[in-house]
Amino acid sequence: MIYRPFGRLDPIFGRACEKSGRKEVVNHMKRTMFFIIGICTAAALGASTAGASSPVTVGLVGCYFLGGGQATVPAGSDVTVRFTWGESNRGRVQDFLNAQTTTADVNGTPIAGASGLWGPIQDAASTWRAFAGTLTNPGDSVTVHFQVNLAHVVSEGKDPDTGQHFKVGPGALLPADFGCTITAT
Repeated sequence: MIYRPFGRLDPIFGRACEKSGRKEVVNHMKRTMFFIIGICTAAALGASTAGASSPVTVGLVGCYFLGGGQATVPAGSDVTVRFTWGESNRGRVQDFLNAQTTTADVNGTPIAGASGLWGPIQDAASTWRAFAGTLTNPGDSVTVHFQVNLAHVVSEGKDPDTGQHFKVGPGALLPADFGCTITAT
């Protein structure tokens, strides 16, 4: 036989409780437990989000041609860079993807398999993306260089006024110094 000093076990916490005032004791215990659980949850969430980084994507074309090769992001950013190639139709994008060899580096370290980082063709465009790093503190920076070399001429369509065909390649598609230095503020 189990000794129960007050004659009953609390069904929630398995502790003995008095017959008189049982409901008050149980409700107080429940409130206390939920309060403690709430405090622990808030502390755990605070600890896990305090060091969390925010994802930021920087377009290399905008950085180079509009920002002079410089871009800023908030401190604490996980930086991804992108470059999008779009055409008037899916076939031209596929021709570009078949002809391209992409090279890129982050702070001078080559990105392995850069030619394979092009995404699927969507809306007659494909986007290349790569993680550049986490810029934790203000003043932290990362420099990304990017180049696409085409193995053969890729048709870009024709000028509606002159009928002249636009083409790119073979060879380097972008200026030799094409890149972006991204700095946390």
